[in-house]
Amino acid sequence: MNPWYEVESFTTDDLRALATFAHELGSRSTPTAFVPGSFAAFLGLDAPRVAVALICGATADVKVRAFHDDDGWVLTGDAGAVPWGAEAATLLIAAHTEPPSSSTSALGLFVVNAEWPGVIRTSRVSIGSAAMSHVHLAGVRLGDSVRYDDGARATWSSIVAALDKATIVAAAELAGIARGALDAAVSYATAREQFGAPIATYQALAHRLADMAIDTESAELAVEEAADAPTPQNASRAKIIANEAARRVTAGLHQINGGVGFYADQTPRLYYARALALRVEMGDSSVHRLRLATQLAYPAGRSMN
Repeated sequence: MNPWYEVESFTTDDLRALATFAHELGSRSTPTAFVPGSFAAFLGLDAPRVAVALICGATADVKVRAFHDDDGWVLTGDAGAVPWGAEAATLLIAAHTEPPSSSTSALGLFVVNAEWPGVIRTSRVSIGSAAMSHVHLAGVRLGDSVRYDDGARATWSSIVAALDKATIVAAAELAGIARGALDAAVSYATAREQFGAPIATYQALAHRLADMAIDTESAELAVEEAADAPTPQNASRAKIIANEAARRVTAGLHQINGGVGFYADQTPRLYYARALALRVEMGDSSVHRLRLATQLAYPAGRSMN
């Protein structure tokens, strides 16, 4: 299966439409590269099988350097662990440009052919994503046209806005995972009987299901608000809530199913693995908590110490 098929079949960059479909994919625990594909759609980038080595709020962690000379750009450094990087044809790499090309951001976004000489990909074992790869750039020489934030196709501000939207899509898929896991838990708990009654009727499990429902609906509401107003604060808030909700709800599905939840091909494990894999796409909770705290404390753009 082509993990990019779902997003490549879409012909829209409408955030609400993409978030709605991401929720549906999550509810089916379908492993797809829908998040990086959505980021490319928001940028208006027409490129095959995209993987993204950049997340909101973590620009200080960018280790790649881009040096410009008369022949173009040379990229050097570690891009880190890249979701879907092992199977990608196109890598979107953020790099510190030297010399800096802007007073507002020293970063640039580069569109790199994954098979280009000097692009070194090393597969990494990751639960829920067989295509995780560590990407290293060893003096990759590129032409001037590979820099995407050239002012004509995109600016750094528009790239950050696209990252926010892709973060909301990731949150929507996580909310869908929570919804699918909740539905599976309810279905099992109302059918499975012990001592002559469905296990859902026992107080401990009934309360657990109620908590799972609250988590699921909280994530869905946060995503809906963010899709209507895709601000940096709303994007980070939605990702934090969806990350934690999907983790708790899928863990609850494991517990309610008992021992069957430990089989790799069973429903609980599939949901739990996807929730863990998606936590890191477009930033985990720690990244977005710091980003949200910075935005709340310093709305004018100052940074925390």
